[in-house]
Amino acid sequence: MIPIIFPSSREIFELLEEGEWLFDVWYGIALENTFSFYTILIIEIIVFIGGLTLFLIGLIYSFRAKRVNKKIINCGVYKFIRHPQNVGIILTSLPCVFILPGIEDLGIQIGGIPLRILFIVCMIIYSDLQELNIQQKFPEEFKTYKENVGFFIPKIRRGEIGKISAKKKNYFLRYYVLILSWFFSILIIEV
Repeated sequence: MIPIIFPSSREIFELLEEGEWLFDVWYGIALENTFSFYTILIIEIIVFIGGLTLFLIGLIYSFRAKRVNKKIINCGVYKFIRHPQNVGIILTSLPCVFILPGIEDLGIQIGGIPLRILFIVCMIIYSDLQELNIQQKFPEEFKTYKENVGFFIPKIRRGEIGKISAKKKNYFLRYYVLILSWFFSILIIEV
């Protein structure tokens, strides 16, 4: 069954008897090439299922680690990403931005872009607060874990290139860039 939360999935159930899309009747946009519709729908479903799977795997490993009183989870998906549940939540909500491609909107809900950027900013801030909490409880173990494991994206190491210095990162610069991109996306919509 196709998830109902996707804006484009409702059109798949509304076929006319002749095989034309009701989307054409509602919005006046003819979808002569339904390949793009199916492509976007398949991408939505893959991203949604991938995010849900990542979230559930992270949740399972989190419960297993709490059961054995493990300080820092560094097995399973936590071996590659420090916040798999948060990445899963972001990926699960991402398909809500996409709609069927039309003439004016190019397949993206324009108002959803600033909301997704703001949501990602909030998830990054939440993840940083989680890391500060863990760093206070287990400073040495977390320092080693942080050097070897990526934040939201796995680190790819190739010899000496992948080594990261233990300097303190400027998190405020990251927040500044993300919030600035949110404001620019709103300005683009207004223009």
